[in-house]
Amino acid sequence: MEQFNPERLDQALERCNATVQAHPDAPEPLSERSLVHSLRGDSRRACRDVKAAIALLNDRKPTSTDPLLQKELTVRQAACKQERTIDASG
Repeated sequence: MEQFNPERLDQALERCNATVQAHPDAPEPLSERSLVHSLRGDSRRACRDVKAAIALLNDRKPTSTDPLLQKELTVRQAACKQERTIDASG
């Protein structure tokens, strides 16, 4: 993601998809891809990736969990819940 260019979101998504496929048991690629989905305006897919990444994190031993990743996913999960609430009331 450090070479991210907003004008190349499709390419970024392709790279993320390849990384997720290559590392299906890792939450980090799902977290990265959720960000790209969000930037593309696809909150449904972004939230799906957040949910999957959190599930993978929960399967890990607490000592092997990156606290920054955990916090990032918690914030994104809250945003997903807020969006669902807004959609349901709107």
